[in-house]
Amino acid sequence: MEKRRKRIPGPPWLKWGVSVLTALVIALIIVRILAATSLGRGFVEAQIEALEVSGQTIEIDGLEGDLLGAFSIDELTVTDSEGEWIEAENLTLRWSPWSLFSRTLRVSALEADLIHVQRRPELVSGSSSSSGGGSPLKRYRIDAVDFRTLQLSEGVAGPELAASLGASLDTTIDTGALTLNLRPSSPSGDRIEGDLAWGGDVPL
Repeated sequence: MEKRRKRIPGPPWLKWGVSVLTALVIALIIVRILAATSLGRGFVEAQIEALEVSGQTIEIDGLEGDLLGAFSIDELTVTDSEGEWIEAENLTLRWSPWSLFSRTLRVSALEADLIHVQRRPELVSGSSSSSGGGSPLKRYRIDAVDFRTLQLSEGVAGPELAASLGASLDTTIDTGALTLNLRPSSPSGDRIEGDLAWGGDVPL
């Protein structure tokens, strides 16, 4: 007579864990696919433009590429109660979303053909459209900044300035490091290079 094997059910938490993991993987795949489509980019663009932080609103035009890898923006402007105060043209950003799991925002490259700061912004305290505590991120890292033309109108930081800017930044709540290379467009201008560190045993 053939004996039947009795199937012993696994622990309930194992089945629940596998289900959650499967749902998470499916969600990540969907997000990854949508992020590379015009539908996903349109949704993100609408969400960004709907935000208002410290009285500042952002408008973007020509968002292209993969939002979870490398993407570009044809034009970006920031406005306050007095109107537009900064504009950027042909922005390109490359980053890794996986660093967010370690509460780090890592950008490998941030580039722009033009950054034009027309005046100082009018900041409003406590006007953010979102609520809640501080940022969930504990570290911000930008490996390479390349602004091929940086224009500062008169009064922003002294006289009118046109220059190219290269930089990198690695900062936490308590410490940070910044490298800076400012190269004026005018041959008579002064080039500025510097390495700054603050926090810990190296105060600014």
